[in-house]
Amino acid sequence: IQTEGTYLHIGAKDALLSSLLLAAKRFSLGPHQ
Repeated sequence: IQTEGTYLHIGAKDALLSSLLLAAKRFSLGPHQ
């Protein structure tokens, strides 16, 4: 159960990071520059 929790935590972190990166990319390439 411990490893499962860690796995889930890492997955959530990765998802958050990737979504953050996507948002940053959208901001950089956005038309409001």
